Amino acid sequence: MEARMLFCRVAWMEYYRGNPTVDVVLRGGGFPDEHGFGFEMYNFLPDQRGTVYGHMESRGALHLRRIDPAASSQIDQVLVLWCANNPHNDLRIVGWYSDATVFSNARPCPRHLVGERRLPDSPLEWAYHVSASAAKAVLLPTEQRDFRVPRARSDGLGFGRHAVWYADKPGHQGYRQTVLDYVRTWRPRLGLQTTAGRPIRGSASDTERRQEVERAAVDLVKQYYRDQRWDINDVSGEKVGWDLEARRLDQLLRIEVKGLSGETVNTELTPGEYRAMKEYSPEGYCLCVVVNTLGESQRILRFTYRGQNERWEDEDSVVQLTLQERTGARITQHG
Repeated sequence: MEARMLFCRVAWMEYYRGNPTVDVVLRGGGFPDEHGFGFEMYNFLPDQRGTVYGHMESRGALHLRRIDPAASSQIDQVLVLWCANNPHNDLRIVGWYSDATVFSNARPCPRHLVGERRLPDSPLEWAYHVSASAAKAVLLPTEQRDFRVPRARSDGLGFGRHAVWYADKPGHQGYRQTVLDYVRTWRPRLGLQTTAGRPIRGSASDTERRQEVERAAVDLVKQYYRDQRWDINDVSGEKVGWDLEARRLDQLLRIEVKGLSGETVNTELTPGEYRAMKEYSPEGYCLCVVVNTLGESQRILRFTYRGQNERWEDEDSVVQLTLQERTGARITQHG
């Protein structure tokens, strides 16, 4: 039997585990851009029964007979490919459900999850179109989201304006087979979290992975400044509003360090960190963001306030920051 397959476009997130204040939603289109979240924010958060539930925007009922002519209101054993535009607007596969069940119409929140799958500051109720075993759900680390997905061409290969693509035309068979081969042969690099709720390395949780990223980022920044002949003091445990103090001659530089798994700057400052940023900028403060911290292409971006431009920029004036002030501040890459 020919493999059943469905491509679904969602917003770009790192974890899809229901925390949009930390896991920032990017390039999701109208609704996520307006509200700061999308229903797909829970796509890789398993429930206590070991099930994941996936959402994508749909205009009316899904045409399941385009997946299998014998389908009715739902269809099983479908490979669902979750796709999103990365920060550079390249459409990539971010993960998949194998052996999934797809429903023609959105299903309401399961009873046992009512009250748990909340939507931030919204009266709307969360719903889903796809379900699968969490053991069959693979979320790619941002460092490994390298499989490109086409946008519609004259032959219909790729996503059009809709968030669903069936890839069911005769000329699509070659691409379908390429995707199947990719899914069947894909293997994670050691230490990267992939399966929904299950890290590859031991039993480390999301929190433990974030702590590993943060420690590695601090170590990298320390070494950078030592190489530049600064004396470094780690004050991260003193809750002063920054992580490191760098001294050279009579200059004191307060350094806040943020480590990220991905390549785009999306992070937050606590109220204390944000106060320090405002108080000691520009001469006495630097924000160091390490991207791809545990990857092979790790980089340190050093941000300072450029008064002449009235904005935060890295030292090469390539990356600019946007600050969304709350109690602290959310920081995202500009543009």
